[in-house]
Amino acid sequence: MIMLGLATVMALILAGCSTGNGGAHPGASKQAKSRSTSSTSAPVASSIPADAQAIAQASLLTLSDFPTGWGQAAAATTASGFSGGAKFAACLGLPSALVSSSTPAANSPTFTPTPATVSVNERVVAYPTTARSKAFFAAIESKKAPGCMSAMFQELTASPTAAHGAGQSSPSLAPFTATRIPLAKYGDGSTEIRLTTSYTASSGPVSLFITIIVIEEGPLNAFVTLTSSLSPPSAKLNDSLATAAARRMRAAERSAAG
Repeated sequence: MIMLGLATVMALILAGCSTGNGGAHPGASKQAKSRSTSSTSAPVASSIPADAQAIAQASLLTLSDFPTGWGQAAAATTASGFSGGAKFAACLGLPSALVSSSTPAANSPTFTPTPATVSVNERVVAYPTTARSKAFFAAIESKKAPGCMSAMFQELTASPTAAHGAGQSSPSLAPFTATRIPLAKYGDGSTEIRLTTSYTASSGPVSLFITIIVIEEGPLNAFVTLTSSLSPPSAKLNDSLATAAARRMRAAERSAAG
């Protein structure tokens, strides 16, 4: 399904432009739940310790963060056949230090309701310092970020296997447009960008909306991607997931700080 294929690839590409260290591990959901309920009295860490991979994993959304009736599929692991992350970073003018495949990161499962009118992925990147995290977030907040995202997706959809998955049909997508959407502040900083495109199905034109919510919390950056057809996801769902994502990130940081 084109909607799910784009959501999965986006979760991998928009991850500090890194595809390394991104898979889930056994027991991840249980670990995330235990960390997210940690005491909030501990100080927040300003740098990520050696167990950064576990901290990123603990920061991810879980099924309990979604309304009743949602389900989940396996976490994304790799994005093959597309290297747009590096080009995206170059478009933003990011230094090479922020584009490292060794930066610890974790992917959530793909969450969908029934019927699957929207799909949600999250990826959390654990930078070695808060300064690097803020530098990447500042680039995402820049005026050129929407255009860079639009260009990246245009290239992405030129790779049918990467965009839609092996064996999947590959309808031709219209040019992407990208718009910055007003968003309340979550974590230390947050921003939202919506990409819009369309394709022609047997029933007629179909619109696709890719909403990307980026949250910066200390050394962590979270990328919550909502992919929907026909209409954008509701502001209520966006706000609910942004709230949950920021809460989990902060809890994981504080747990790591002891």
